[in-house]
Amino acid sequence: MPPLTPVRLLAAASCTPAQDADANGLKFLNLCGVRSHLDFGCGRSSWPLPLLSTCNALAAYADATGILMEDPIEGDVFLKYSGFHRRFVRAGIVATVDYEYTWEGRSVYLCTIIEAGVSHGLALSPLTGDRFVRWADLEEKRNAA
Repeated sequence: MPPLTPVRLLAAASCTPAQDADANGLKFLNLCGVRSHLDFGCGRSSWPLPLLSTCNALAAYADATGILMEDPIEGDVFLKYSGFHRRFVRAGIVATVDYEYTWEGRSVYLCTIIEAGVSHGLALSPLTGDRFVRWADLEEKRNAA
């Protein structure tokens, strides 16, 4: 099985077309993840994140497995929090962390992200509830088992 590598996910995301009816980005994320870590020899993927229907469910899974973070690195999955809805509403992939600044004592990250097949800039911050899923860290846990 291919090792968990953010570069594979970013490559797949940059060439996968947008998905119809993918309001929260999870369909696109799962498609890119599975394709990027597919072992053609056995026909299985090493993509570790489960296909879930809500961003809150993904956040709960990441928290339970110890991979939910407040700071991003390239290749992480971002979860955008909505204070109005009081839940995570969007997911996508952090392509680059372009700039970091401090606001009210907490970091704000200006990132280039890929969501639903489109790349663009987005400000993400733990201050507003945004979180990051460091899924590649599951490789160490998988190897330790």
